[in-house]
Amino acid sequence: MNNDLVPAINFHLWKYCNFKCKFCFATYEDESELYNLKSHLSENEMLKIIDEISEQKITKITFAGGEPMLCKWLTNLIKYSKAKGLTTMIVTNGYLLNEKWLQNLNGTLDWITLSIDTIDSKNQIKIGRETKGKYISENDFLEKVKLIKNHNIRFKLNTVVNSVNRNENLIEFVKKIKPERWKIFQVLPIEGQNDLYINQLLISKLEYDNYLKRHKEVEKYGIEIVAEDNDLMTGSYLMIDPQGRLYDNVNGKYNYSQSILEIGFNKAREQISLNKRKFVERKGLYEWS
Repeated sequence: MNNDLVPAINFHLWKYCNFKCKFCFATYEDESELYNLKSHLSENEMLKIIDEISEQKITKITFAGGEPMLCKWLTNLIKYSKAKGLTTMIVTNGYLLNEKWLQNLNGTLDWITLSIDTIDSKNQIKIGRETKGKYISENDFLEKVKLIKNHNIRFKLNTVVNSVNRNENLIEFVKKIKPERWKIFQVLPIEGQNDLYINQLLISKLEYDNYLKRHKEVEKYGIEIVAEDNDLMTGSYLMIDPQGRLYDNVNGKYNYSQSILEIGFNKAREQISLNKRKFVERKGLYEWS
C-alpha cells in the first residue's frame, strides 16, 4: 500500500465523446496518434482494473471519458464497482442521460456529476458543448437533474471557467438545480490534449477569482463551492487513462505509467507523481459514501 495514496480515483474509460469541447484536457491524442494505441480496453480488462483498485485504500471510483455514457458496458462497470464496496460516480455531459438508463442501475450509482459550463446556447456552441448543432437547453438540464434526484442519486456540478463564459452569472440556475457540490475549474492547458484552441480560451487568475466571487452567494443555499485553479488541478488527481495506465499532469503534459494490467497497481503508482496535500487542499476529501 502507498501511504501517500489518495482514496479516490478517476477512471477515464476512453477518449470518445459526442461533444467537442475546445478546452478538453482528456482527448488522449498525444500518445495514441504517435504509437497507434487502442482507443480503450475491453470490458474484461476494465473489470480487472477495478479488481486492482478495490485492493487499495481507495473507496471512490469516478468514471469519466471522453463521455463515459457512450460505453455500452458502463452499467456493468458501475454495478461491479459497487459490489466491490466502492462509492460510484460518473462525470457526464448529460446528453444521453434518461430514465431508462437510470432504472437499469438498480441503485448502484451513488453520484452523477454534470458538466455544465454555460446555459447560453451561443456560448455552448462556441465552447463546443454540442453535437451537430444540438446542445442541452436550460429546461433539459432541469429535467435531467430532476431525474437524478428522483432516483436518490447525489448530484454534483462541474464548470470550467474560460474566456467564453467568464463574465456569466449562473447563480439563479445553480440555485434551481442545487448540487451538493459545485466544482469550478480554471481552464487548464495540457500539452498534447487541447493545443489547438486553448490559447483563445485561457483566462487570468484574477478573472477566475472574479467568477468565484460573483457566485459565492450560492453557498447561502447549502451548495458547497469547490475552487480549483490551475495550481490545485495539477498533480492532485489519481487517474487512469484509456490504456489502463496511471498518469499525472505535473509538467504541463501527461506522464504515463506502464499498464496496471502488466505490472500491477502499486508498481504503476511508483511511476507517476501525486500530491496528497493538494488533493486535500482542493477539498478532495468529503463525505461521499
